[in-house]
Order: sequence, then structure tokens, then C-alpha cells
Amino acid sequence: MRAEFHGLVWTIGVVDLRRLVSFQRRLVLHDETIDSRELHDWAARMQVALPHRRTSIFECVWQSSGLTLTTENPDLTVRWHTTHENDEVFASMVRHGSPFMEVGCYRGRCFLRDGYHRAYRLLRAGIFEIPAVIVQAATLEELGANQPWFFPEEVLFSRRPPLVADFLVNELVLRWYRPARRKIIRISISEDFELLNSEQEQGAEL
Repeated sequence: MRAEFHGLVWTIGVVDLRRLVSFQRRLVLHDETIDSRELHDWAARMQVALPHRRTSIFECVWQSSGLTLTTENPDLTVRWHTTHENDEVFASMVRHGSPFMEVGCYRGRCFLRDGYHRAYRLLRAGIFEIPAVIVQAATLEELGANQPWFFPEEVLFSRRPPLVADFLVNELVLRWYRPARRKIIRISISEDFELLNSEQEQGAEL
């Protein structure tokens, strides 16, 4: 958690999902059910909301010029991983997105920062109180609500902002089906030459 939320002010607490504002406009749902029988136990809720790690299925194809990753998880990314084993070895690391239920507090309101799919299934199962990482955001960027496809700031701080629980209100939602999609990450190797400036030429080989 310290690595995941480095630079942020955060703590762990219990939140009521029914009171959280939603800055996401839409959800892509596959499995809409969750077994609520065990979730009345707080240890089980901790495992759902704050698991040790998040994993996802992906395929990796190696090629001479790079590699290609394919996955159905839209949160999967690839980042450089610092290694001290060898100065001539540069490693990359697959990340699956934050595994934690996250709440962001900003300008006197609390927003669901991450974990929308779990929140939707929990609300449908009648589970409202859930552990979460609570971030005290200083800016809209720290809150994570600054993408163009999210609700704008004036809507989020309106008299009646959109709530996470509104996803369950049939009169407020529009449902449609779309073809299944997968994410493709391509990492390629390219080589090129550039001209040196006068200062760099002094150390160049002749």
C-alpha cells in the first residue's frame, strides 16, 4: 500500500457505499453477481476490498522486434521495473491495476476512486459497509476524476451529484450491449541515428 499510494495522504477505514459520489459515467459488466452469504463476516469483506494483490489473465507473444500482450483487463499496464542485478539488463513489469477499494475525499465530498465493479456487485447483494483505502485528495488529479469521459467538476459538486448507488436505479441508467473487446499492448524495439552537436562531437570517435 505504501508503494501504491506514495505521495498521497491516506488511511484505512469503513465507508458506506450508498453515500459515495460517482465520477464514472458507465460500467462494463460481465459477472453481475456476488455471493453475499460470506460477506457478512468482516474478514471476508477485507479480502474483497483489500486483497493482497490483483491478477488477470493475459497472453504474451515474443517476436524478434518486441513483444505483444493481450488481455481482457483494461487496467493492465506495463511499467519499467528497476533492477540492480545488471546495469545492462532493463526489465519491464506487468501491473494489473490497483487491487484495493479506494475512496477519495475532496472539497467536502467522498467519491469512489477505484473498485466500481465490486461496489456495484456489493450493492446488489445488499452489502453497504465495506473497508477501503481513504485518500485525502488535494486536487482533482489526485482524486482521479480528471478524465474527459468522467462527469465534469460542476456536476460532481452540484446539489444532487451522481451516486454510485444510482447505477442500480433503473430509471436513471441506460443499458446496452457491445461486442467484447480486449486490450493490446505492443512493446517494440527500434534503432535510429541522430547528428551530434558541436560539444558532443568533441568526444566522438573518428
